[in-house]
Amino acid sequence: TFGSSRPFLIYNYLTVKEGCTLTLEEGVRMHLHNNANIIINGNLIAEGTLENPIKIQGDRLDKMNDVDNTPYAYLPGQWGGIYLQSANGNHSLNHVNITGGTNGILLIGTSTQKPTLNIENTRIHTISHHGIYSLNGNTNIVNSEISNCGLYCLNIIGGENRITHCTIANYYEWGIRETPAVQISNYLIDGNWLYLYPLQSAVFENSILFGNRAEELALDYDTISQQNNTFNIYFSDCLIKGTKINTSHFSNIIWANATTNTNVFINTSIENIEQSGYYNFSLLSNAVARNKANKDVATLYPTDRNGANRFADGKPDIGAYEWTSQ
Repeated sequence: TFGSSRPFLIYNYLTVKEGCTLTLEEGVRMHLHNNANIIINGNLIAEGTLENPIKIQGDRLDKMNDVDNTPYAYLPGQWGGIYLQSANGNHSLNHVNITGGTNGILLIGTSTQKPTLNIENTRIHTISHHGIYSLNGNTNIVNSEISNCGLYCLNIIGGENRITHCTIANYYEWGIRETPAVQISNYLIDGNWLYLYPLQSAVFENSILFGNRAEELALDYDTISQQNNTFNIYFSDCLIKGTKINTSHFSNIIWANATTNTNVFINTSIENIEQSGYYNFSLLSNAVARNKANKDVATLYPTDRNGANRFADGKPDIGAYEWTSQ
């Protein structure tokens, strides 16, 4: 168990052995040096609170010598990633802020074993590769923001997955991004080998999939093996940047393209930090995602990531953040 009395500085790697559990108490601060990783071969339990979140970031606390005096904490690739490598691991993160890594969270299962990952009220932000990479895992992601990743904010390969009231927003500015914010697949190619990972479910509800590319959702299903490889998806009451898909797998979707429905977030740029502030993926007052969430789903999570009441005005919003006048 790590407590919050003083910060932890990690060089090279921190490893949790098989059969062991690392518990992070509320308010824990973890700073990782260049290329340092957290490697979990057992379980990870991170229980922050709204008032005392857990922070996992790089170890540079100074600023760049650029025109905006950009803090190094805002830069991607400052450290490695969090590797959840136990095929039967059981992991839980609540009120955790993960910023500035090469990868955020990598959840690794096998063809026969699915680790479990529950994420609530968490922010994974400014990552040079994947925000969350789940290989045949059972994931439940609620009230969370995954944003600004050089590859995918969320890359799901097989398993059972549920994403509810999440804001997935990709405005990565530290390189040329060629991938959408979200990819969902049921196979993996590694060299000359094709591995099948049946997608038992990928359910997205009351969530935002958005960014500065024309298409922010990719559905990459197996057409190679000629086998009946399961690919079950369902999206309801979501805001999605991309071309409309007319199938029964999409219900009550707000589709947006490059010229319509683009006013969503308060701030999507790192420029002029001192004047406009840093990235802010809370909703604008006139955002198209406002008042459009499914109330039955919202009832299960009546407060947003910041603790705001989703039913204060009787009309819950799509995404991790409920609009407030303050």
